[in-house]
Amino acid sequence: MLCGCDTGVQVEDIPPERLLAISSFVSPQDSLIAVYVYKGQKVGSVIKSDSARIRDATVKVSNGSKHVNLSYNQSSKRYEAENLFRNSEPGTILSLEVIAPEQLTAYATAVIPPKPNDVSVKGTRVGKDYLFSVNWENPGSYKFYNVWAEVEGEIRSSIGIFPLITSIDIPDNSFYFPSDKQASGRNSESGIVNSAYDATSERVVLTVTVANVDDTFFKFYKSFREYQTWLANTSDNLPNFKESVPIYSNIRNGTGYFAAYNSNKKTVSIK
Repeated sequence: MLCGCDTGVQVEDIPPERLLAISSFVSPQDSLIAVYVYKGQKVGSVIKSDSARIRDATVKVSNGSKHVNLSYNQSSKRYEAENLFRNSEPGTILSLEVIAPEQLTAYATAVIPPKPNDVSVKGTRVGKDYLFSVNWENPGSYKFYNVWAEVEGEIRSSIGIFPLITSIDIPDNSFYFPSDKQASGRNSESGIVNSAYDATSERVVLTVTVANVDDTFFKFYKSFREYQTWLANTSDNLPNFKESVPIYSNIRNGTGYFAAYNSNKKTVSIK
């Protein structure tokens, strides 16, 4: 993937061994800013993800009036810093600068999208499952969004301990992939917590997050999903006569993404 991701803006002629691959999502709700930085190798080289990581780069994020320097964390294997841009207003432009050894530099910008309003979660028991609906207000015509759910609870049995599983199906999208179908006004999605009432834990708690995502977030995952579909059509050993889908990137002098989202969440107790 390090050598196969073409920019979605223009095709840059960068030798693979000088290609920086960067990934980062930023949000006003996050306590940390995190950035992953990798470096490509010559075509034909064999490279593992650990050896591709760059540990001695200078990584900065700025909003124009203040900036933060990120440090490499050996445990998480990424650059991290306290998020000084928490509670940033929608429309705030954040800039990323990465300077790596061998005079390798890369840049990107992300725009904080509007925040979803008035998230509510209502559910009911159906057999042993918990079926729920998520409703929220999109005050404008902003169309890019994502919804995901997390559940706290477990089932203990003689063969082990199993966490509860929950899912939300966004129309026309795979699980966890964003959508560009958000309507102006009231929106709704549905989901399920499987076997919620079989849980042996004292508490079962559901947290649902609704996030408006910027267009980079959507375009990257849309192209990545199309690339996965193309790859699956090869059946691992048969030639695919369709042209490969270039994966979208907004990184100048590199590949990857620097994207933003703005989220709201609701937590409900099932038991």
